[in-house]
Amino acid sequence: MTEDQGEAVRRRSIEFIRKKWVSLADLPKHVIPVVWVTTYRCIEIGMKAEAEGEQRSGDRQPMPQLKLAAVKMRFLEKMISLLRSTSSPRQKSINGYVLVDFLKWAMDRDIDLETASGLRRMMMRHYAKADPEYMRPIPPEIGLPSGQCNTFCSLSAGVSKPKVFRGR
Repeated sequence: MTEDQGEAVRRRSIEFIRKKWVSLADLPKHVIPVVWVTTYRCIEIGMKAEAEGEQRSGDRQPMPQLKLAAVKMRFLEKMISLLRSTSSPRQKSINGYVLVDFLKWAMDRDIDLETASGLRRMMMRHYAKADPEYMRPIPPEIGLPSGQCNTFCSLSAGVSKPKVFRGR
């Protein structure tokens, strides 16, 4: 993808999030990068399908990635609604981790998230690989305080924090 295409996907993703959910600031902090990256990747797939559709005319089946992107967006929509309607901070955080495990670490293929213990999910996260998009900053336009986006996005991507020397 060219830089111009990447910027177009970014703009469309920001526009989509702002139109659909206004701001993500009220969501658990570990959920925000997952909402951003999932939306970005789904919009990217949609734009590719749109471009291919313009080049080829005729009846053809939607590409499997497009179907999966639609499923992910429906799931994201339902989970954000659930998170916003949950009053318990603890339950909101737990539901947020299920969303992260499902969308970021793709645990839907490997285990049943409803019955998996926290320890099993933690072990799966340890060996899973996240999308490289998690290493890029989250746009502040989607409702994050401006100083938080770079640091938080990389920390939530599973990148270890540098150890601080607290020597003698």
